[in-house]
Amino acid sequence: MFVTFLIFLFISFSTQTSETILVKDSYLPMESINNTELPTEFSSEEGLFTLPNISTSKGSNKTKFLQVRGLGQRESFSPLLRRYNQFYLDEVDYSHYPQAFELYGFNKTDINYGPSLRGAGGATFSSQSTESKNQYALKTQIKSSSFDYQSQKVAYKSSSKTFLKPSFSAIRIKEDGFYQNTFLDRDDTNNRDEFYLRTSFTTPKLYNQNLKYNFHYNRLNNGYDAFAQDNSTTMTSDHPGQDDLNMQVHQLSLNSNNKNNLYIEFMKAHTVYSYDEDWGNDPQWLNVEGFNSPYNYFMEFITQKERYSIYDIYEFANTRFELRYTQSKESHIERGFSDEAERSNIQSIIREQNLSLNTSRVFFLGEKASLKAGAGIQRHDLAMSNQNSSQNFSEELLNAELSLNYNSLFTNIKSAEIPGGINMQSIIPESRSRYTKERVSTVETGLHLKNHLSDNKIALFYTLRNNPQVKTSFQADPNDPSTFSYYNDNSKSATHYGAEITNKFFVKKWLTWESSISFLKTSYNDYSFSEQNLEKRELPHSPEYQLVLAPTINISKRSALSLKFYQQDNFYFSNSHDQRASGYSLLDLKASVRFGDIKLGGFINNLLDKTYQTRGFFFGNNPPNFDSELYTQLGRPRTIGLSLDMNL
Repeated sequence: MFVTFLIFLFISFSTQTSETILVKDSYLPMESINNTELPTEFSSEEGLFTLPNISTSKGSNKTKFLQVRGLGQRESFSPLLRRYNQFYLDEVDYSHYPQAFELYGFNKTDINYGPSLRGAGGATFSSQSTESKNQYALKTQIKSSSFDYQSQKVAYKSSSKTFLKPSFSAIRIKEDGFYQNTFLDRDDTNNRDEFYLRTSFTTPKLYNQNLKYNFHYNRLNNGYDAFAQDNSTTMTSDHPGQDDLNMQVHQLSLNSNNKNNLYIEFMKAHTVYSYDEDWGNDPQWLNVEGFNSPYNYFMEFITQKERYSIYDIYEFANTRFELRYTQSKESHIERGFSDEAERSNIQSIIREQNLSLNTSRVFFLGEKASLKAGAGIQRHDLAMSNQNSSQNFSEELLNAELSLNYNSLFTNIKSAEIPGGINMQSIIPESRSRYTKERVSTVETGLHLKNHLSDNKIALFYTLRNNPQVKTSFQADPNDPSTFSYYNDNSKSATHYGAEITNKFFVKKWLTWESSISFLKTSYNDYSFSEQNLEKRELPHSPEYQLVLAPTINISKRSALSLKFYQQDNFYFSNSHDQRASGYSLLDLKASVRFGDIKLGGFINNLLDKTYQTRGFFFGNNPPNFDSELYTQLGRPRTIGLSLDMNL
């Protein structure tokens, strides 16, 4: 690995010349020098984990949870209230539903690493739609690949001269998935069936003001059948589950010369998350020596959430104010079945209110230096009730940031508090039902050089977490797998520190080189769980290094060949056990040829068909003894496909 790092460093900095440092555009504005920008063709369904110090804990067929520099939630058996990382599409908050964060049709997406004034702990992903520079812009993409994957995408944008400035994007994705269910003789029990729609209309200006209406619709009817006793891709369950989302957002904004934007927003979401708890079928269990009895469990979580928001974003003279009020109500049903008969039915109602105010100002210190200072305060109220009990609490959260830029150098000091919450699962004892707020504080410094030939960034960071929220597991009865569940807890403190180097440059017209390498060290400073002492142990899903090498060779003016090599270190699966995933390497290959505004492409992802683990659990689920074992879920095998892109 050390030799690889030296080669990477040589390639990165051998491309730097005095021109890179002296050119005028090497000085980046405050809002971009600290950010990482996603490419316009980026899709959340692929490639997200190749960004510096970002990993996923993917158990289902659609990524829902990210770890950024070691901070984030992991795929679990039950819904979780908190999110360390925040996602915004045209200011619509997708933080609780990142599986619907599809970006086709959005021109620019920024990732702001570290705590934020809005309360993110790991990173903020923000994407804004823009108007077309031409009279209109229409593009579409059709893709087909292994496992009967089919997607159709279309996006339309009008110019500022078009009446009501209509724009829309629509995405349809269908796939059988790469798991096989041999008991049911089906290959689509872990399928994807998704549809996304975004539309907007803007009225003409009247007295320097206009109205804009955004409508977002997301429908995911996905199967969930991803557990196997032998950790393979062959399932034997007799009752596959679901991983569904139906979400609608209506947003109305009043804009005044792009300086003062008042938003009124309503969101309604319905989710169904269910799975076969025994992962098998009765004929299978009746043949187990020493058991010979039915073993049939099923679990289902249903949520219905409504969220009302009103917020005002006001900018003037390098100063920004944001006042936001959000009120939500979530109905939560947890149903358990044994031999098709209902064994539990817990119905909860969660009510939340958030009132926040944050402000920031940029001070220009000469031609090349600037200072940004900001602070925010949030009032958070949470109440939960079910058939057995009710709980409520209130808390104040304080956030702050200070950023100094000089030429291409930057230094950030950021701090944010993550709200506490209540564990909703019925089997969690009352003594573990609450978890408290945590504070995340980060110091980051680095260098960002950018011009028309290259874009290079180095960042060093150190993060201290006080009362970090820890997701761990609990099994009330060792002989009853249905009593296993995840919940949130607090430890005393944790540290995260590391480095990130990203590099992009052009060699004349024939080569584009993109690469990144990231290092991460994490540890709990004082935390014990049951009989395990986790002090100085790494946090889960936090590989110590990740490497991406992605050259694109322009064979001619119309054709190109791209390679992407990704490698990452091993990592712990969880806090509650010491099982680790092995490190792995992946190689992707892509070729394309362009005919005017039409581009035809072919790709092979995971070219060498490597087997790698994305999620792991350690508990007892095999009769008759139900001994604790490691169960893993696997990443996508070799995938071959074609794509067609058209710009009209």
